[in-house]
Amino acid sequence: MDSNTSSLYDTGSTAASGDTAVNIIILLVGLVLYIALIVFAILTMWKMYRKAGKPGWAAVVPIYNYVVLLEIVGRPIWWILLTFVPIVNIYVALVVALDLAKSFGKSTAFGVGNFLVPIITYPILAFSKDAHYGGPIAAGLDSFAPAPDRAMTPPKTTADGQPIVPTMNETPQPPVAPTSTGQPVPPAAPSPEVPSEPSQPRPPQF
Repeated sequence: MDSNTSSLYDTGSTAASGDTAVNIIILLVGLVLYIALIVFAILTMWKMYRKAGKPGWAAVVPIYNYVVLLEIVGRPIWWILLTFVPIVNIYVALVVALDLAKSFGKSTAFGVGNFLVPIITYPILAFSKDAHYGGPIAAGLDSFAPAPDRAMTPPKTTADGQPIVPTMNETPQPPVAPTSTGQPVPPAAPSPEVPSEPSQPRPPQF
C-alpha cells in the first residue's frame, strides 16, 4: 500500500467517524425533545383533569384516562367501545373534542382545534385562566351529535382552581346595571308596607 492509498483511507475513515458522531448527536437531541414532549403532554392532561375536578393521575392510566375524559364531557362510559370501531372512532373523537371545548366555555372552532392540533389547544384549556370548566356539556343528551353551545359565565373557584358547585339554597343574583361613572348601582331595598288605617264611618246627615 503506497502513501497515496493510505492517505485516502485515513481521510475516508475520518469522514465516516464524523458522520457517525453527527448522527448520534441528532439522535440524542431528538430523544430529548421526544421525552420533553411526552412530559409536557402528561402535565397538560394532569392539569386539565384537575381543573375539571378529576384526579390528575387518571391522565397517565391507559384506557381509564379516556373513561375520565368521557365523564368530563358528559358522554356515557360505553362510548369507549366505539373507539375500537373503524371510522366510527374518528367521529367519536371529533364529538368528544367539540364537547371538551364547550365544557370549558370555548367555541366550536376551538373544538375543531382540539381534534386537529390538541398539542396547541389542550395547554390553553389546562393553563389559561380564561378557560373555566362549567360542567359536562353533554350530560343528559341521548344524541350522538355534538352538544350545543351554551352561554357560560366563569364559575367561582377555590384557591387551588377547583370549581365551586352552588348548593340548592343558593339563588342567582340579578344583574346590576352600572351608573354613568361605571360603578354598579345596588338594588333598591323593598319599602316596608305601611298598614292602612281603617276607614271611619261617616255620620248620617239630616
